[in-house]
Amino acid sequence: MLVALEWLWLLLLLPVILLLRPSLSPILLLLPLIGLLRWAATGVFVPRTPLNLALLVLLFMLLVSVYATPDLTFSLLKIGGLLYGVALFFGVVATIGNSEKRLLMGVGVLLAMAVIVVVVGLLTVEWSPEVPGLQPLVTGASGVQTVLPVVNPNEVAGVLLWVTPLAVALAARSLSASFYSALPVPVPRVLLAPATVLIASITTAVLVMTRSRSALLGLVAGAFFLGLVALRGRRVLQALAALALAFILAAPLIFFREQSAGLVRAVFGSASVNGGDLFQRVEIWQRALYGLEDFFLTGMGIGTFRHVVHVLYPLFSPSQQVDIGHAHNHLLQAGLDLGIPGLIAYTALWLITARMLLQTWQTSRSAWLRLLGAGFAGSLLAYFIFGVTDAVALGARPGFIFWYLLGLVASLHQIARVAG
Repeated sequence: MLVALEWLWLLLLLPVILLLRPSLSPILLLLPLIGLLRWAATGVFVPRTPLNLALLVLLFMLLVSVYATPDLTFSLLKIGGLLYGVALFFGVVATIGNSEKRLLMGVGVLLAMAVIVVVVGLLTVEWSPEVPGLQPLVTGASGVQTVLPVVNPNEVAGVLLWVTPLAVALAARSLSASFYSALPVPVPRVLLAPATVLIASITTAVLVMTRSRSALLGLVAGAFFLGLVALRGRRVLQALAALALAFILAAPLIFFREQSAGLVRAVFGSASVNGGDLFQRVEIWQRALYGLEDFFLTGMGIGTFRHVVHVLYPLFSPSQQVDIGHAHNHLLQAGLDLGIPGLIAYTALWLITARMLLQTWQTSRSAWLRLLGAGFAGSLLAYFIFGVTDAVALGARPGFIFWYLLGLVASLHQIARVAG
């Protein structure tokens, strides 16, 4: 019974992980205890997945980073977040098993997480008054922010990318009557279609409101990928879609140069036009490479880059008072946190996940499972593009959603393999 409800224990632990302090750190011992209970009940400590070896290396390098960190208090929150994320991954896989019904429920939980992120983001992000129509939101959120901490809008955008392309794919297919016959359990169209359309709409809207250029680029890439999947087998239409997208992106810059610059400034801020922000990020990447070279084997300690960079690698563009939370590249940040071995393991997670999704697409005969595979792939592709110039660092508070998504991908792969 305890093992069957492991998802509940993980859910109850989430508030503690999000607010982890040194005095609460012994609670982290409950995470391996869940695995021991599973082992006692089923003879399996963790479910077997294609990601297990990469996760083992990642966890080993996390242990090494505890040795490397200059101050454990800098790293504790990220350590707890990463341990919890991996435990959640295995908890999702163990709970879903080979059940398509549970997989459908798991996807519903992921969409609910996106709604929570939207609500939290609307209340805690310091919204820019430059975007028309946001002034009432700016005024309303200012009172809440005296109680809750202010959240970086780029982080909210990155988190929403884990869900938005999937939500868009589900919303598009939910409008078709044939979609419902493929579901593992009957779901009323009158409920599912409005719900998925609403979630896709609000997550996309909030993502655009964050003015994150990296996130918008990721969203375009994810949407374009889903469009190509929808046109599979129609190479002429795929080529026309690619040309149409290129024209849509380039035409305003060619024919309406001044108006486009004004619109970009209004939505994304002037830095996106003059490139100042890019110059700062190039400097941050340069400092990150210095750190990766100096701490190539152990990393500098997970979550410590923001403290170490100003001491060992001072920046010229951002002032010393600016908090550089991460390296603005998820691969570089993984290397800084966990060293080159950790970077290899993190990269392996992405490559193996891509292979699982490809195998699911090739082997599954279920339109429902193939749709999920395409939606998951679109979301992960969107975030990967976002992660080239930004990041939600490993172990960050909202990072558990990423591990939950990977758990759904591994469960989908297992179900598709069994179903044949």
